Amino acid sequence: MGIEQLSCPACGATFEMGLPRDVTVQSVTTEDREEPDDDRVKVRPNACSNGHECYVMFRF
Repeated sequence: MGIEQLSCPACGATFEMGLPRDVTVQSVTTEDREEPDDDRVKVRPNACSNGHECYVMFRF
């Protein structure tokens, strides 16, 4: 597992998220996302240091 540096879409603050190696981050948004039908795409919640909840979508 690797640590990715991501930016909060609400305020631009940088936050870290542990993700499996060799994934591609597709989006970081404040809008709640449901799990896609594609087994190779996942959505995980996270929050920045300012408390903004965001959703990270990534593909294996």
